[in-house]
Amino acid sequence: MNTITTLIRDLFSPLASILGVFLTLYFGIFYVPSYIEETKNEKIERMNEALIDRIQEIVYNEKNLDEEFIATMIKGLELKSNTKYPFTTKELLTQTQESFINNRFIPIIQRYKYFNQIQILKESFIERPVKEIENKSEYDLLSVFSTILSVLITILSTFGIFLKNKRNKEIEIETQIIKTTDKIAESIFKAVEFEKRILDLLNRLEIPIEKPNSQEMGYDCSINIRNTKYYVEIKSTRNPISVSKVEQIIQKLKILEGNFILISNSRLSQPAHNLIQEFNKSNKFKFISIATDDFEEIEEKLKNI
Repeated sequence: MNTITTLIRDLFSPLASILGVFLTLYFGIFYVPSYIEETKNEKIERMNEALIDRIQEIVYNEKNLDEEFIATMIKGLELKSNTKYPFTTKELLTQTQESFINNRFIPIIQRYKYFNQIQILKESFIERPVKEIENKSEYDLLSVFSTILSVLITILSTFGIFLKNKRNKEIEIETQIIKTTDKIAESIFKAVEFEKRILDLLNRLEIPIEKPNSQEMGYDCSINIRNTKYYVEIKSTRNPISVSKVEQIIQKLKILEGNFILISNSRLSQPAHNLIQEFNKSNKFKFISIATDDFEEIEEKLKNI
């Protein structure tokens, strides 16, 4: 019996010690730093959103913007939040470009204009890498027992891994930003080209075209076919038109109180198609979808409206 008890004690005592060290390291190395990092990231995210909104507002209202002005805004937010902003001015402007492109309330041509304005501004900047501020912890070695040395080594090793992962993440983000910028530029070019060809087609068919007075009206133009007015949105996308997009258009229809034509180069998703059919059954205004990249087919469908 004593032998079994001794065996159990010898087996579980080291395990208990290892578990104790693990829990100590977990709370000291992972939990607390993770909480601090999460709090810092939330501050950075709020700073980033505020900066993007301010720059968008300035560009949208066609006011002057330069590198010194942006640096001053960043410095002001850093002082206010007591947090170092981790992105360069060029990276901030790239994120602003991406935000502009995703703003569906601005016509695609206008978004392309703002994108190019920011690109010109960005290319005029001199790249200045963000300086990392390292917070060094102080230890009173005279009051620390020799057994803490192993824990300190573990902490330093873990911190080194953390810094390496952080750097890898920064490289990954930078690479992703470059890829995203290229994709955005390609998407903009295709969208502008598609819209231009549709407008050329409408002119060739001698269909009267009227541009909206405001950029926030939610459509690209209105046309008149056989004395009936139709609001038109021209959309170029890689993915099928989603049901959420159709819901947005239906909300516009309730405000515009008119017929609507959606011309897209991609097909409708099945839920989106079903929603349009349900809307047309129960409303006096009609929602017409022309979903194809074949311009002869688009022309034929416009003639048959």
